[in-house]
Amino acid sequence: MAAYYETVLQWAREAGESASVRRIIGVPEHDGVPPPAYLAWLREHQAEVRDVYTYEARVMSWNSSCAWHNTALIDDSVTFLSFSGAGRQQLTGFSIEGPVCLAYFASTFDRAWGALQTLDEYVARQSR
Repeated sequence: MAAYYETVLQWAREAGESASVRRIIGVPEHDGVPPPAYLAWLREHQAEVRDVYTYEARVMSWNSSCAWHNTALIDDSVTFLSFSGAGRQQLTGFSIEGPVCLAYFASTFDRAWGALQTLDEYVARQSR
């Protein structure tokens, strides 16, 4: 998974103004506080992407014990879903091609995006 995110960052660095990456980072919290190691990683990531203008990250506080999915929306037609936690089917991820599916997940992503703190705001709030 680390190689995937490094590839995404490299693509954002090289894309110029022709494209962008928006990422929602789920942060596990207990009583509103992330684990120290996770906060340290967020600070490192913040420094790593500070000058990558085609990359934006927002933070979703995560305090649920249930597994969730990651979504990648690529171009105008490919949706890739990957899952945390293995179920009985041992399904780890798959892609769906088609604009209807992508439009649904893009709408869901946009609603979440608008409600979340930027990475900079989240790190600043946790550093107080």
